[in-house]
Amino acid sequence: MSKQTFEIYLGIIAQINDPFPEEPRTPAGWRAIKPLRVCLDLMKTKTRLDEGSRTDQLIYALAKELHRRGLDTLAIEQECVHFNNHNMRVRFYSGQVRTIVKNAINDDHYHSCHHWVLSRFCVGVEKCEWAKAANHQSHKAPEDREYFDKLYATLLKIPVRTVYNYFLQEEERLKLRPGQTIQRSYRKIASDLKLTDKGVVQRSCQKLAEMGLLKISPGMQGESTGLCSRFARVSPLPAPKLKTNEAINVHKI
Repeated sequence: MSKQTFEIYLGIIAQINDPFPEEPRTPAGWRAIKPLRVCLDLMKTKTRLDEGSRTDQLIYALAKELHRRGLDTLAIEQECVHFNNHNMRVRFYSGQVRTIVKNAINDDHYHSCHHWVLSRFCVGVEKCEWAKAANHQSHKAPEDREYFDKLYATLLKIPVRTVYNYFLQEEERLKLRPGQTIQRSYRKIASDLKLTDKGVVQRSCQKLAEMGLLKISPGMQGESTGLCSRFARVSPLPAPKLKTNEAINVHKI
């Protein structure tokens, strides 16, 4: 492994293509952001809102934002009762609304831009001063994203992360131990990843091998996909858990 393998690994698994800002690291930091959250104001203009069995999440998110804006408990309750009566398809009793407000004020949990409650009301980062402020705050300290952007952006010219995550997904799909050998042709990998050129996969695998993150050895000849190789993934860290159907697009950068 090279002396930079650890940082390269962080860059490969970092979610740098996320269109939303990261949440600030602490509840105190989250509350300290001054701009208003536009998505909550937009939500208040909608009627007949319904989230099935979790409609309380809408009121909770609103109460949390009003608390962050500095309103007292009585004012928050009044706003949330009005929202419940005029914007919700199925309404809560006033006592239930007050309980939701109480929980929102006492909890440290906040809804991020990713959360299903707010994502559909998102106006986009460029139009949201809160999102810009949250994004700036989340980048005050060095992190995986900065390591990758500053030091390893050139790796994105070939889909190194996509290929590395491919082996992670195959290990999970085949129920292999981390680092067990996977036999596959470059053409097959390119087909699975919907890449037009197997040479791109070869160069990506070679780069991973140079970084000490992949061991490649000759395999047997495939029937219709050309020569196969044997790949053993190497990780300087425990393998990250992938989300179902996680897609990482590296070609837009």
